[in-house]
Amino acid sequence: MLRARRTAAVLTALLCAPLVALTPIASASSSGAANPPPAPGFFTPSVGDDETFRADLEGLRTQLAGDGAHEVSIPTPSGQEQIFLVSEDSVLAPALQAAHPEIRTYAGHGADGSSIRLDITPLGMHAMVRTPGGSAWYVDPVRTAPGESRVRARAGDAVSAPPVRREAEAAERSAPTAADPSSDPGGLVSTRTYRLALVSTKSLADQVGTENVTAAKATWVNRLDLVFGDELAIRFEMVDGTDALNLDTTAKQTGTNGPCAPSACFTATSLATCGPATLTRMPFALERLIGSANYDIGHLVFGVSAGFSSRGVVGGPDKAGGCSGSADPTDDGYVLDYLAHEIGHQMGAESTFNGVDGQCTGGPSTRVEPGSGSSIMGYAGSCGSDDLQAHADPSFSFASADQIEAATSTPTTASERQVVNLSGFVTGNSFTLSCDGCPTSAPVTRGSDYVASTLAQRVQEATGEAARVSAVTGAAFTVDWESTDDVPTLTVQPVVGDFTSSTGTIFDGGPTDPGGTVTESTNHAPVVVAPADRNIPTGTPFTLTGDGSDEDGDELTYVWEQTDAGTAPGTALLDNAKEDGPLFRSPSSEERTESGDLPTRTFPDLDQVLNGPTNAATGECPDLPDSGPVPPGTVDCFSEFLPTSDWRGDGSRVLHFRLTASDASPPDAGPDHAAGRGSDDVALTVDPTAGPFLVTSRATAGTPGAGPEIVTWSVAGTDRAALAPLVRVSLSIDGGQTFPIELASSTPNDGSELVVLPEVTTSHARIKVEAVGNYFFDVNDADFAIEPTGGNAAPVVDAGPDGVVTVGAVFTSAGTFADDRLTGEQLSVDYGGGAGPQPLAFSGASFALQHTYTSPGVKTVTVRATDYAGLTATDTATVTVRTTSSTTGKAKPRRVHRGRGFRVKVSVASSVAPAGEVELRLGTKLLGVATLREARATVRVGAKRAEQLRAGRNELTLVYLGSPIVVGSQTPVSVRMVRPKR
Repeated sequence: MLRARRTAAVLTALLCAPLVALTPIASASSSGAANPPPAPGFFTPSVGDDETFRADLEGLRTQLAGDGAHEVSIPTPSGQEQIFLVSEDSVLAPALQAAHPEIRTYAGHGADGSSIRLDITPLGMHAMVRTPGGSAWYVDPVRTAPGESRVRARAGDAVSAPPVRREAEAAERSAPTAADPSSDPGGLVSTRTYRLALVSTKSLADQVGTENVTAAKATWVNRLDLVFGDELAIRFEMVDGTDALNLDTTAKQTGTNGPCAPSACFTATSLATCGPATLTRMPFALERLIGSANYDIGHLVFGVSAGFSSRGVVGGPDKAGGCSGSADPTDDGYVLDYLAHEIGHQMGAESTFNGVDGQCTGGPSTRVEPGSGSSIMGYAGSCGSDDLQAHADPSFSFASADQIEAATSTPTTASERQVVNLSGFVTGNSFTLSCDGCPTSAPVTRGSDYVASTLAQRVQEATGEAARVSAVTGAAFTVDWESTDDVPTLTVQPVVGDFTSSTGTIFDGGPTDPGGTVTESTNHAPVVVAPADRNIPTGTPFTLTGDGSDEDGDELTYVWEQTDAGTAPGTALLDNAKEDGPLFRSPSSEERTESGDLPTRTFPDLDQVLNGPTNAATGECPDLPDSGPVPPGTVDCFSEFLPTSDWRGDGSRVLHFRLTASDASPPDAGPDHAAGRGSDDVALTVDPTAGPFLVTSRATAGTPGAGPEIVTWSVAGTDRAALAPLVRVSLSIDGGQTFPIELASSTPNDGSELVVLPEVTTSHARIKVEAVGNYFFDVNDADFAIEPTGGNAAPVVDAGPDGVVTVGAVFTSAGTFADDRLTGEQLSVDYGGGAGPQPLAFSGASFALQHTYTSPGVKTVTVRATDYAGLTATDTATVTVRTTSSTTGKAKPRRVHRGRGFRVKVSVASSVAPAGEVELRLGTKLLGVATLREARATVRVGAKRAEQLRAGRNELTLVYLGSPIVVGSQTPVSVRMVRPKR
């Protein structure tokens, strides 16, 4: 991601305030800089361990207590420290927080725009940092155990290897159309808060201890809020009653006398893995544990590596429709790879991968990321050869953000859902149904008519409303009414048998409430402007630069993404024949800005353009190894793949990109800051007949450059008016990171330009040729050296392009020359006509060529430049001078009888001996060909070809095709076709 910084005042405040210090243990950081001396109090080196810190957790609690913001210095994975300004921001409902004063969560920001979520619990200190570049790093206890005070910092890509993902997406409710994030640019932003009910099983309690389950959940939710808050202005709050959602024993999970009595909360089958049975039981369990009206979204966490969720169900009857698990749910990777992903489904987002290998199967309509994808809704680390990386980045793609925004801002209506629970209901037992103010139904008997169809009939008898009955077991059944009316609660009256019952209302019929609790802030969303639509060639890098503004003066974080979705069944990441869908990963791993604070992204990443590999030159990425892992550089090539003529997209060959800005992380923002988003789109039409546009000079380091030099490039049809008639040539002296030195501001896109290299010393020079008024460019393939001459350098001359002219016509052309000092130069030209060299006038660094040739032939034009000290340079151009010709011919016989052939004698006249071929044509049909010998030839037409002539007079054309120095000519020939006498 890219960041525009306006933070001077905030930096001053941070640098002048006292610090809560974290002292790194190693004697030097990974970069080689010495660590600061230990600061007393909060973090000290762990004895015998050079990678960890020992934290004074109670001292840190005291320092961070109270209202307002506090500074804290956090160890980074590189061994340095980073300062954050944090405030307490509880993710526990007020009553739950009051019951757990030992659990404290904080939110804050760094001066560089990083955002942080930090917590201190009985399980130690945890922190997650989200950088402006779109990556994450973590600070965690060395082990998950009460009282653990040692912490270690790790990068997000250094967490443990991802477990095998076993995920399926359940049937979704009717999803609304994705929202347009630019529908209210600059408008006020609102935060949506959702009451999250996290149910956990015995596996979590076994890992962290029963008394620490709520603390472990607080760490997860704190990290969820970092991502959902920064990206979508959404926060989750653990519901009051969370302690009751800790099913820490087998009896509580599956026992009939557990907290969901008289029925078991779950069956053993429903807890074997995440699946339909789990989601079917979740609403009942939550209704019994805390009441259906007391949460907005419910999710089950357990110890099996899996995930299963319904999409777009938040606030509706299936709002508990999500589960996820991991063999180690305390691992950093679990929150992004599983929990955030599955809750993302529940909030309305589909998966975003376009790959086909491993777990990348199925049919998401939002296939907007290459391969596995790298965003939260991708499948990073789970798709074999389609994997971009091992773990998800802490961000949502544009498609996920749009879908979640649409789902959470679009209420629908849903039917009433109730679950009837039965305990001790055995074969032969029977009951009737009724409700408050309702008639009593006929009885239903287990072992006879206790089936879904009969139950549905009895429900209608009691309530007067048609209903669907599902999930019928001896312990329960679920009722969904067909109307969206609010229906009274069903009651069960035993007729035969001693059994008990209860009815839970999962959802009251009527409008859903997917929006959570909405709090309007005073923050305004950013306003974004993307560049104009353009045409681009195939196989050629390009750079997009937009602009953004924020009414509140907040610093903005930008991300460029391709928005083209792939079609079923997807496209393998390592496939060179990409016909549609995403070509560029989201977000770029190395986005760069080349225009100050303006949001710029180069496609592919600039490092790939400079150092390879890309598919620019050949249209293909490097060959894959016969076995073993694919090299990272090759993965980068396939994940930043330039369009070829194969790519058609939706058929229009148009690439679509979106620039999104967020003001999520201003350093002075408090915990109530609502992150705003704004975006704008640009379309690039790929011309399949143009490109690749490639710089061909300086492909290797070669000899050091100095003074004048000719830069060459492959035009490949890019000089058209719709692409780039003009180009700019510029020089980098830092290996291509910047190009501050302009060598030619606007010159014809003709494949070469004579430039003068400046008097600088560098071993990392690069030359860029870029379109004027367009976005595509290329850079030469290798760094080269420039060494000042220390004196006079020889001039360089370009005689211009080769030409063709006829005898007597005026040949005109133009060329350029360059010298390190434009004074005292003399130019001469020899047009190759026999007159020898003659003085050549010039203006500035260019000259015009003009000559009339009197004889045909291939002439060599030689231009010589001589500088003030007598140093010379020459260059040549070839001029082909052609003479005219005339052609005569006569058919023999002129009257041709049907069934016979004929011949045409040809003569070609010219000032030089003509050579080449002549053709005899009937309209566009070729009747015969002959080769000239001493300016004459005979074209013979056989009887079969003569059949093409019609009866009567036929006008044929005799065509001399010409030669390199003789212009072709033609003449008519008449032939009469005669029918034979009968």
